Amino acid sequence: MRLPNGYGSIFKLKGNLRKKWRVCLPATYEIVEGKLKKSQKVLGNFATRQEAIKQLESYHLKKDNGIEIDITFSVAYKKWFEVKSKTTGKGWTTNTKGRYKYLSPLYDKPVNDITLAEMQNIFNKLTVGEDAQKKIKTILSNVFDYSIINGWATKNMAKYIVVAKDEIKENKHYNYTIEEIKSLWEDTSKWSVRLQLLLIYTGLRFGELFNITEYHTDERYFVTGSKTDAGRNRKVPIHQKILPFLLEMKDKNLKSDSYLRRVFEEYSNGHTPHDCRYTFAWLMEKAGVPLLTTQKIMGHKSGNVTQDIYTNLYLDEMIEAIDKIENCLY
Repeated sequence: MRLPNGYGSIFKLKGNLRKKWRVCLPATYEIVEGKLKKSQKVLGNFATRQEAIKQLESYHLKKDNGIEIDITFSVAYKKWFEVKSKTTGKGWTTNTKGRYKYLSPLYDKPVNDITLAEMQNIFNKLTVGEDAQKKIKTILSNVFDYSIINGWATKNMAKYIVVAKDEIKENKHYNYTIEEIKSLWEDTSKWSVRLQLLLIYTGLRFGELFNITEYHTDERYFVTGSKTDAGRNRKVPIHQKILPFLLEMKDKNLKSDSYLRRVFEEYSNGHTPHDCRYTFAWLMEKAGVPLLTTQKIMGHKSGNVTQDIYTNLYLDEMIEAIDKIENCLY
């Protein structure tokens, strides 16, 4: 069957291919540097000629009825995000917006024209870890699946993106030295530095920053916790020097773990958030604070002491313990 003029073309590709029927839209011409240049967009490849004809007919039907065809990736993402965000929490929304920024080279490209090579090139240049790359890949794949459902794309090549694996690292933590802690106090204008000091002076797990439920600054404690029974809903004493940083966290009302980790790494000199917690325990030991008190502040299990004694540690004992940190520095 001969196709009408200006309708497009269908031809058979060479080789032993599963999808060997290629659909091309009508050719367009433009003058480039004084020469006539021809371009022809590929609509897709299909297993049979009949499938190819149906796809071309579908394209013209949508075009005739004013349905969007060459929809860009940014538009497809926004439409998918609008639907998906109705059934997810604020944390997912914030994290997804942050990860979407890594895909900026695709924003203005028609979603059906994006190639695997273009997507892989983006991932080859990413400096984030394996887990973050997998989450970015998931966003891409979901947008393509949504685009296929709505007729904006014919295939999802995002699922074939290769994510670089993290190097295997030794599971070791290194405490900050006294000199490093003093150096942090010399320039607290940086949010990264304030964040490190906040963790060093509280012994918090990184995720517990987002779980603070109560602030009792006059009584010098706040309530947070996670992970273990001993760690949940616990009172954490506040050292006076980091009170402004804690109030800053309260005002910012941050919920994005990935964002704060990026902030932390800006001036961390290779340290990890857990190094801060490790440093807190080291400072408590150096200051002569009883292990039982340190465990209570950090939300650790009590070991071989009775749970009643462990639970009933008085807040003033923990505040007295936290104040001893400065004795280690000067």
